[in-house]
Parts: sequence; C-alpha cells; structure tokens
Amino acid sequence: MKKTILLDMDGVLVDLVPEVYKHFGKVYDPETYPGDTYCLTEALGMKHNIWNEFDYEFWADLPKTSYCDKIIARAVNLAGEYNVHICSYACTPDAAAGKLLWLEKHYGNLWSQRLIMTRNKWVLAQPGYILVDDRCQSCREFGDEGGESVIVPRPWNEMRAFHKSWGDVTLRGMYEVYHNAV
Repeated sequence: MKKTILLDMDGVLVDLVPEVYKHFGKVYDPETYPGDTYCLTEALGMKHNIWNEFDYEFWADLPKTSYCDKIIARAVNLAGEYNVHICSYACTPDAAAGKLLWLEKHYGNLWSQRLIMTRNKWVLAQPGYILVDDRCQSCREFGDEGGESVIVPRPWNEMRAFHKSWGDVTLRGMYEVYHNAV
C-alpha cells in the first residue's frame, strides 16, 4: 500500500522560533525555553496577538531548520516524491502567502503546489498517512483519527529531552513509523 507523508513547516522545516525572538529583540535559548507552552506569545511574555506584526516577507525569508533538507529527502526516499505533502497552519493571510513563497524559493513550484493549509491536520488522517509535526496535540489528534505520526522533539513540546538530537530522532522516527504503519 502506498503511504503518504505530511510534513509540517514551522519548527520542522522552517526555523521560526529564533526569528520571532529576534524580531522582538530577545535572544532565543533552547535550554531556557519555557517547555510548558507551545504558544510563542506566552513564551515571550506578550499579552497581545503577535502574529499580525509579521508581513509575508518575514515568512518567506525564514531560514530552513538544520535538518530541513534531510527530512524532505527521507520523506521522498520512503514514500516517493508525489506522496509527500507540506501541511502547515497559517495564522494570518501574510503567513499563508509567505509560506507559499518560502516553498517556491527553496524547493520550486512543484512543492508549493503540494502545500495544504489547515490548523486541523486531523481531517487528513487515515490509514497509510503519516504526519511529521512538532505540535504534540496535532500528532495525537491525527492518531485519534486513524493516521500515524512522528513527534519532532523541540524545546516547546513533551519530547524536549531529545531536542539536542531532534533531527536524528525525527529521521529515525520517520523510518520506523513508515515501515510499521498500516
């Protein structure tokens, strides 16, 4: 049976968190990140919705994570190029436009055509579908609806103990889940 891999962008392919910290004049330190929150607004100690401060260029110009290319290569190697999609949430219209431009800039038009924008990734869950995401709630919901998932260890999630080796843990997890998925 063909399997499909859905890759999250922020925190998996795109190094968003350090850039948001930098925007607000703060230094990002993964060792002191408040591990009890996924919400950057809370982590930064802000009281307002920070996301409207970022234009599409901010999103389009974000750097890749150190394992971005390896994660995409692993997904393509496992599932085949046409069975890998990008699945991300855009909190504003500028975020949506910027994410699309980011994919085109780094991977070309073919990959930007495979972008699925939704906060509710669970609606895509079904047997043979694997979500690779740093948001534990998204992974749990995806599993509850019949899909499989790989939680990417990051300082802001319950896998934070493995964040220093997050890339290797993710690549290994992708291989194991792919080969064991229904």
